[in-house]
Amino acid sequence: MTRTQVAVIGSGPAGLLLSFLLHWAGIDCVVLKARDREYG
Repeated sequence: MTRTQVAVIGSGPAGLLLSFLLHWAGIDCVVLKARDREYG
């Protein structure tokens, strides 16, 4: 069985929710963002 890895682009509400759901499903993910703060 192979592990799926996902890169989430953006840390707005949709990106944070997606990363939470991926983590909950056992899928490795990383959130990439342009700034040092959430929601933007």
